[in-house]
Amino acid sequence: MIDALKLTRGIEVRVLDLPKYINPTWLATALVETKATGVLVICGTGNTFCCGFDLELTKSATVPEIEEYALTFRQLMEHLASGPQAVIAMVTGESKGAGVGLAAVADIVIAGRSASFQLPEALLGLIPAVVLPAVALRTGWAAARRMALAERALTVDEASKCGLVDVVSDAPMRDVEQHIERIRKADPAAISAIRRLVGRGWPNDEAMKTFLELHKTTAAVRIKRYLNGQTPWET
Repeated sequence: MIDALKLTRGIEVRVLDLPKYINPTWLATALVETKATGVLVICGTGNTFCCGFDLELTKSATVPEIEEYALTFRQLMEHLASGPQAVIAMVTGESKGAGVGLAAVADIVIAGRSASFQLPEALLGLIPAVVLPAVALRTGWAAARRMALAERALTVDEASKCGLVDVVSDAPMRDVEQHIERIRKADPAAISAIRRLVGRGWPNDEAMKTFLELHKTTAAVRIKRYLNGQTPWET
């Protein structure tokens, strides 16, 4: 995976490998990864994307520790949703709970044929407190509510129909590379601004201010190249 992504030119590509079950140590490392620029590819291992929190760790944890655990995960979700780098999720297996949330906050979700998505929290007497808004942003609240009410796991085709998956792929790695190449052509400052503004609900005044700032700075060279019959991006 990492070696293949190194073939991409002109853009920094980072890989965030998900554990089967999320733990505090992994969370601390992941928060650092979300602060970079370029492209972040989130992927699991084998037949698993991510199956959520490690419940074994919560058995001996205090209520304040569990709260801190959840708040740190929410911070990670916020960074992934509105940070400066574009995020691609490559889902090639089972995704549950927090794993579904990590896919939902990505800009592009590319899923293999064996991918599945489920929110099983209600079966455990819990609710998907952190992830459900991110899922609903993609699927709408009606579909998100059905998932939260302990519905069976969605197949990749079902997830695609409700907007949780963008690309159903027979060759996920190939499609990841193609999307990285497309992102490479876009201006990093524009990508960062779009993700920040979307995360804030796209405030109109701030969006116009950002448009004008970009127009007189980073966009100037690209527009000049375009008007001269060249590609706006560096080849």
